[in-house]
Amino acid sequence: MSNILPVLVVETGEGLSTANSYVSYDDAQTYMTRILPAYKAQWVALDQHDVEALLIWATQLFDAYIYFPGSSQTYQTRQGLTFPRIAVLDQDGYPLDERTVPEFVKDAVTQLAYELSKGDRTVEPTRGIRSASVGPLSIEF
Repeated sequence: MSNILPVLVVETGEGLSTANSYVSYDDAQTYMTRILPAYKAQWVALDQHDVEALLIWATQLFDAYIYFPGSSQTYQTRQGLTFPRIAVLDQDGYPLDERTVPEFVKDAVTQLAYELSKGDRTVEPTRGIRSASVGPLSIEF
């Protein structure tokens, strides 16, 4: 992919100012066990640095395009990412733990990283991902 190797800094729920991903390499690999082998050849061929770069990119896209309805706010004023957040509700209306990154966010970011591993979906206006929904969140490109 790239000669520049970004350093993956995973959000821990503390509102890290240096965080650039919601998902660790190991967590992404665990998520990918849900995908049938026949559909993940591109992902399997990637080395750890490329996967981490995709996770950072997917996190950036997630944060750039996601909308949080209601009055939620970031946990720390100078945190690097949108999560963790205060006053976010799950799909059933229950408050989420404000010191974590919800699993549905991690799943969405990993799925987006997987789609990005197949090619830059952000430059394909007539193909690729147009929208996605995970739990109470929706994103449109």
